[in-house]
Amino acid sequence: MVRYLYALVVPGGVILLAAALFLRWAPPETVAALLRFFPYAVLAAGILLGWRFHRTSVIFVLLALGLADRALLYFGLTPFPAETELQAAAVVFWATMFLLPLNFVAFSISGDRGSLAGRFGFGFGILAAQALTVAILATWAAPGALELFYRKFLPDWFRGSESVAHPALVSVTLAAVFLAVRCVLYRKPLDNGLLWALVASLLAVYNFVAVPYESSGHMPSPEAAARMLTFYLSTAGLILVVAVVEAGYAMAFRDELTRLPGRRALNEALQQTGGQYAVAMVDVDHFKKFNDTYGHDVGDQVLKMVAGRLEEVTGGGRAFRYGGEEFSVLFAGKTVDEALPHLDLLRATIEDTRFALRGPGRPRKKPGKARAGSGSAKNVAVTVSIGVAEPSERAATPEAVIKAADKALYRAKKGGRNQVRT
Repeated sequence: MVRYLYALVVPGGVILLAAALFLRWAPPETVAALLRFFPYAVLAAGILLGWRFHRTSVIFVLLALGLADRALLYFGLTPFPAETELQAAAVVFWATMFLLPLNFVAFSISGDRGSLAGRFGFGFGILAAQALTVAILATWAAPGALELFYRKFLPDWFRGSESVAHPALVSVTLAAVFLAVRCVLYRKPLDNGLLWALVASLLAVYNFVAVPYESSGHMPSPEAAARMLTFYLSTAGLILVVAVVEAGYAMAFRDELTRLPGRRALNEALQQTGGQYAVAMVDVDHFKKFNDTYGHDVGDQVLKMVAGRLEEVTGGGRAFRYGGEEFSVLFAGKTVDEALPHLDLLRATIEDTRFALRGPGRPRKKPGKARAGSGSAKNVAVTVSIGVAEPSERAATPEAVIKAADKALYRAKKGGRNQVRT
């Protein structure tokens, strides 16, 4: 649960909270000075990183945020609006509330697959079509467009159904739920970034109309509205930029299959442990035979299961994917004797976890009704062998300690497997 909550909130939620606190307490002139370069720096960094890491979806979400900012400022800050200008501003507002969440979902689903030309054609086509449609509706068909936006089709008990245009409410709700589910299920930085960028965008649009009032005269402040709009949309872009950096870090330091930190992360952690630590090398017993018998897909599921148990290791241990069917566990500040009980508990936990194999007659997709004679699942035990070592006169460097742990692992395998050796 903690991991899921962390994946849901960090770092996007933390960035948005910090931005909201800054906007709450910073003087208006400080915010105005920041906005002279903040949006452009975010856009430039996002385009550069998106291009460098092949994240074209992020580039187009940033462009969508920029279009929303320009459109709302252009149509929504008329000093003395006539009736037609008010209608145009309302069309742009509700169209933004309706289309922006859909853009987040569309670019999240499309991802970064396909050729570069195809991705750019799709992205520019989608944004250009939306901008042109909104401009036409706001300029020449505002009354009819508002009639569509204000049409009520949600039940009366649905909270907010009277004050918010129903198409926008549905769009926002579905997009938020979709991105939140993706964020929890996949725990990927870009999903987290898209979710919180959406929240920041909604805050931007909401605060643009719920504009603060001047203390003298109680009149709306267009300058305050513009600041809040651009600031929150720029914060949404910043969240996406950080998500791209996080995704790049994950590619370099985290194993994609098991989601454990990889070998490079282990090497860095070893450099920061100080003088005392214990390193355990963990190997799945008979994995090659298992892989050859049941296939690589099942082998991958075994590795995921073992990785899940390794993440739950007690005693302050930190698990890593070392390579192949081999993992490692680092106990910073602990001796081998202190780590042994936790490693033996880990070994027993993996042994007690039964892995269900698909029956020979079972279809890949679950049918609507159970079928007789479709084959039964076979439960098999997966075991691991573990070797552990710590710094000594003969193993003074992290590389030497890992080699010593590997030798202990070899002794565990030679001694019958499913055991811990030093």
